[in-house]
Amino acid sequence: MLQADLSRDHVLRAELLNQYYGQYLYLNAVFSADFGLTIDMAGVPVVTDDVEIFYSFVADPMIAPEFDVIHAIPNTIKPLVFDAVFNFHIGDLYIGKKAYIYTLNETGTGYDLAGTTVVNEIGNIAFVSDNVTDVILFVER
Repeated sequence: MLQADLSRDHVLRAELLNQYYGQYLYLNAVFSADFGLTIDMAGVPVVTDDVEIFYSFVADPMIAPEFDVIHAIPNTIKPLVFDAVFNFHIGDLYIGKKAYIYTLNETGTGYDLAGTTVVNEIGNIAFVSDNVTDVILFVER
């Protein structure tokens, strides 16, 4: 596994992707302490554009009072030309808790259930997507 610290400018350079595209390795792109992508480079085509991603996190207890609700808002909504594992660090407090992952739908009119997962042993949740979009996490208390 190759790791790239992108926390300074939040940009995954096309040059980096193209250096490893098609190879049998995983790229762990760390954008911040709370967000990163894991990319299977064997499935990545030649990329022409850099990918800038920055997520802001907002707690929204009014949506569903029985859950802890975390809204992850990207700087821009955009498709990716590859699938990636989106990794959100939500904290040790939630280890072992069930999380429901909702993503903004393609029409931008609502949110669809993208999956459920259990917060892992380091406080992360993960899901696969080819879109940088709004994510709402409902985490059991």
